Amino acid sequence: MANPSHRIFFGHQSVGDNLLAGVKTAAPSLKIVETRDAIDGPGLYHTKVGKNEAPLTKLEDFERVMETLGPKVDVALVKLCYIDFNAATDANGVFAAYEGTLERLEKKFPAVTFVRVTAPLTTVQGGAKALLKRALGKPLAGQAENAKRHAFNQMLRTAAAKNGKKLFDVAKLESERPDGTTELDPSGTPAMVPSYSDDGGHLSAAAQAKLGKAFYEALSAL
Repeated sequence: MANPSHRIFFGHQSVGDNLLAGVKTAAPSLKIVETRDAIDGPGLYHTKVGKNEAPLTKLEDFERVMETLGPKVDVALVKLCYIDFNAATDANGVFAAYEGTLERLEKKFPAVTFVRVTAPLTTVQGGAKALLKRALGKPLAGQAENAKRHAFNQMLRTAAAKNGKKLFDVAKLESERPDGTTELDPSGTPAMVPSYSDDGGHLSAAAQAKLGKAFYEALSAL
């Protein structure tokens, strides 16, 4: 890494695994270790936190792990997943919990740089059924969920810019087409570029390489 003294801790779930797979391709010599309690020199340390579809459990678990690892790391990140957001999610409440968790940890561990991470997006429904729904003015599958993710992400971006915090923007990278334009659903909300996923949510091999390289470069630039 650009700074050989970096000790980085990353709390995540499955899309985090996708990012790490991309990092391994971009930086094969980087030490990547799964752990919840031990840091041994520079490297990228990580663990899965909490439960999918329950974002608050991820934040609570991340905070618990940081109570142990906080004095031992230089950089820390926690990423929620697309599956943590549905059409009924209180995006404001999730943002308040996310930002509140990092603010508490920043006060406890002022030497640690906490990097905010936007929530991943998914693709939206395509094909003949999508054409019919659009003709009838009905939302596409995935559209309402992405709207909640986007609301959370916009709050995160605004707060990070206002408060001078570091941010890694997974959602922006997922919605950015190879030509630099943005994938948008019919309402104008960013969505994952369809070719970036094989199942609508997790990253394809090519997208893992793209986002993993960007993740590695962002961490190296701190």
